Amino acid sequence: MKKRKRDSKQSQAAILDAACRIFAEQSYTSASIRTIAREGGVPHALIRYYYPTKADLFEAVAEKICSALFQFSENAFQEVSRMERTEGFSLFIHRLIAFSKEKPWIFRIFLLN
Repeated sequence: MKKRKRDSKQSQAAILDAACRIFAEQSYTSASIRTIAREGGVPHALIRYYYPTKADLFEAVAEKICSALFQFSENAFQEVSRMERTEGFSLFIHRLIAFSKEKPWIFRIFLLN
């Protein structure tokens, strides 16, 4: 069976998703580019093409984390902005817990690194 080639955006997304999974399991110093390549199903050299250093890759992961947290916060604050303070805070905490269950890798990366 012939493998379907990924386009550039798909390759970068596969690398970034794999990096998120690996950095959520291993600390920055323990994680290796080769492990991330294996996890993402991409050649080691392809990661180096997009992210010349492990620090560059980790920075991209951090940007993904910040973007997800910003989007969550923006949506949650809009939802609770017209509520009474106690009710709004309670709902925000519930939304934060749901978000952390949906994307546990974000908080694992924070804790490990």
